[in-house]
Amino acid sequence: MYDNNHIPLLKTKLLSKHHFKKHDKDGFFRMFFILRFKNCLFQSEKIKAVKKLIPVFLAISSLLYALPGQAQGMLQSVVPSQALQGQMVQLVIKGENTTFQTGNVTVDLGPDITITQIDVRTSATLFVSAEIAPNAQTGMRDVMVMSQGTSVFLPNGFEVLPNSANAVVALLEINPVQVLYASDFDPDNLAGAPVLFRVTVLNDQNVHTLKTYFQLFLEGEGLVLTAIKSHGEVQPSALLTFDNRDFDEFDFNQDKREVAAQIFSTGILPPGRYTYRIEVREGNNVLAETDAQITLLNQSGDVTLITPGTAIDEGYAPAVEIAAQPVFQWISSANQFDLFLYEVADGERNTQAIVQQLPVFREFNIAGNAFVYPLSAEPLQQGKTYAWQLRAYFNNATGNGYFDSPLFWFTYNATQTGTLLIGSIEIIPEILDMETNAFYRFDVIVKDIEGNILDVKPSWTVLPDESFGTITADGAFKAGKNPRMGAVQATYGDHSTHCLINLEFDGFEFQILDLIFRNATRKVYTPNAP
Repeated sequence: MYDNNHIPLLKTKLLSKHHFKKHDKDGFFRMFFILRFKNCLFQSEKIKAVKKLIPVFLAISSLLYALPGQAQGMLQSVVPSQALQGQMVQLVIKGENTTFQTGNVTVDLGPDITITQIDVRTSATLFVSAEIAPNAQTGMRDVMVMSQGTSVFLPNGFEVLPNSANAVVALLEINPVQVLYASDFDPDNLAGAPVLFRVTVLNDQNVHTLKTYFQLFLEGEGLVLTAIKSHGEVQPSALLTFDNRDFDEFDFNQDKREVAAQIFSTGILPPGRYTYRIEVREGNNVLAETDAQITLLNQSGDVTLITPGTAIDEGYAPAVEIAAQPVFQWISSANQFDLFLYEVADGERNTQAIVQQLPVFREFNIAGNAFVYPLSAEPLQQGKTYAWQLRAYFNNATGNGYFDSPLFWFTYNATQTGTLLIGSIEIIPEILDMETNAFYRFDVIVKDIEGNILDVKPSWTVLPDESFGTITADGAFKAGKNPRMGAVQATYGDHSTHCLINLEFDGFEFQILDLIFRNATRKVYTPNAP
């Protein structure tokens, strides 16, 4: 998957790219208008006073041209969108162009709904615990979120259902994800699967022998997967709660063998719009049903920045960067990137304020997962703090889109070489393809400023998190179960190094009616377990 152009130290071809090139046609026409406007002003003697405003006009126009659009914030979804009277529920509220910040967010679902906890996961994602009063008025509710003095609404975004014992009721709560993996439905490892959805079933006043059927539909393809959970004899007014890990069996539709083959060759369900459907049955009678939709991009929903710097939103102080040409590195499965570098004013920590200023450097249409700060760019200033952000673009069967990374920041200090006088640190290898669930033991070479190899032990970190894999103190890495990109980081003192890893699906046995699918990927180098 990688070639030498992905190795940061060899990416010299990036130095020749002009970092102020036009990004789109609109940018061209904006610049054409600016130049014509400026020329006309200077030719008129009657409006010389206006000339003083030209720098301001040009700065504002350049700002509009250079920065990602600051669209008005809005709420996209509330999941689940229904709850029963008297129920305690966990909600995931998603926004777009919002600025949610910990300690500065309130959520309102209307009378008789108490918000007991708000967890700000990102600037656009909230995890909310709510308690519905037993006598809460039923029907649709508007959802309002207030953050930093700004309110965003989702009309009719939540519904309170009557807690009635006169009928069987089924509720479905989906955990929003960007990707579904084949391993999420591995019948031999359901306990290790993530929670994709939760189901609540409230029985009526009769005894029923119930089964819950989960059906997964792909738009344009039809039924892909069926799962069944048997509840046995259920007593009157009983409340059942369970999730995707509690089902007894999973079966793929026999007519969708091409889709199944794609799933087990890549380890990922195809992109598209999916419908989750829940039916509660007694025999052949459907007593309750509900469904919800989700769009899978088959694409990672974020970018993990590696270096240089630390995450502003996580409260870290800016890291120290001693290189005049730092290597920007990140993890993402997106196709293309724009990089923006901003100078940070003393005491400034507000990410929105930082990205609203004119960047000191920008580079468009970057391919790969690394970029070397070019010699032709504005030199970094000693003692100045900088923040950088990526805009990641993707295109797939669901269309085109983009998402913005968090901000990392660093302080440039060319005179600080570290207290341990480390000259270099190198990880072997720097790029690795390996199978999911496989092992690899990394080597690290640490040298002093004179080039002598030091007998020291670095600390290890797996990126983006432990779901990608685990690593021991001596560098033995155990890959995770899902095919994706990540990295292993070795750190000693002020120095760190990374190996970018591409995990490929190693497959597992899965019964598809009378067929046994066993994935067979191309051979990749996978050493024996340590």
